[in-house]
Amino acid sequence: MNLRVQQTGAECNSFTGGHQPEPSGQCCDAYRAVRSQLKTRAERREYCSCAHSVIAQYPDSAARIPRIDSLPGKCGVPFLFSGDPKFDCNT
Repeated sequence: MNLRVQQTGAECNSFTGGHQPEPSGQCCDAYRAVRSQLKTRAERREYCSCAHSVIAQYPDSAARIPRIDSLPGKCGVPFLFSGDPKFDCNT
């Protein structure tokens, strides 16, 4: 699961880090691909928890959260989880 999070994060890092005003096509493609692979509630929970762990490693994680949370709308995919560490991955 960690590999999926890292792959999506790598493609979206320029956007979530504030270096691009919009996510790239590659970012949205990676986000859509991961989203389509998470078939069960257990898989989505695991991905959410793993993503929270990865996000927390960034020194600017608080600044990234709104950009991470905007990905579903910007990439045209259903909401999966919030990057906010207060978000309950079990919901």
